[in-house]
Amino acid sequence: MRAAAIIVVFVASSSHADPIGMLASSPLAERGLALGTALTVPAGDVELSGRAAVGAAGVADVATGLTATTELWVEAAIGTAADHSYALGLKQVIVHRRTWQLALEGAARHLTESDSDPYDPVGTLSFGPSNGRADAFALAAIASACADGCRALFTAGVTAAVMPASSAQSAALLYAWLDASYGGEHVRGIFELAAFPVRDGELVGVAGVRAGWRHVAFELGLGYAGTEPSPIVLPILGVAYRP
Repeated sequence: MRAAAIIVVFVASSSHADPIGMLASSPLAERGLALGTALTVPAGDVELSGRAAVGAAGVADVATGLTATTELWVEAAIGTAADHSYALGLKQVIVHRRTWQLALEGAARHLTESDSDPYDPVGTLSFGPSNGRADAFALAAIASACADGCRALFTAGVTAAVMPASSAQSAALLYAWLDASYGGEHVRGIFELAAFPVRDGELVGVAGVRAGWRHVAFELGLGYAGTEPSPIVLPILGVAYRP
């Protein structure tokens, strides 16, 4: 009987030995509604996801866990006036602890912009060219930490991006973001805020909710972008599937 009790205690303790790793097993844990976290898709898993800022842009992603700490992803996005982009990225966890981890993420993106909408998430908001094409490269450092049994997850990140040989007004971009989410096994509330200091202090904010299970997740939120006096507010919808 004592041996059985020891086994039960060991199993229960093991399930909580890596709470942030357990959280990563949920669909879309590797990002917020719009921005990334330091979590990665688990090794061997594939995640298919899509997001839409209704009336402005749509994004489709495929991500896979190459190892327990390495995620490879591809993305296609379309915005207003047939603006579009394609991207390839790699996220690597460089420090992993029970309740926090640090990751680096690199991405290469090809942008095509057909209009000059200043708040098009696919074009100008990503410092793309006006009526042209360009390639952009970005490197991000992301830290995520959880509390209250990982019911709460907090993320801070900073991204530096460059556009070589670009005719755009700004060929470099630096932005930082914060992400906070809280919830249980199936439902989480999410809030995100990103600042673009080289773009007149432009802010992007997102708030919403995610409902998910082992293989599928759904998202509903509102996004805010721009500066006064003419910001935009758009509904955001998302869905993800892990076979």
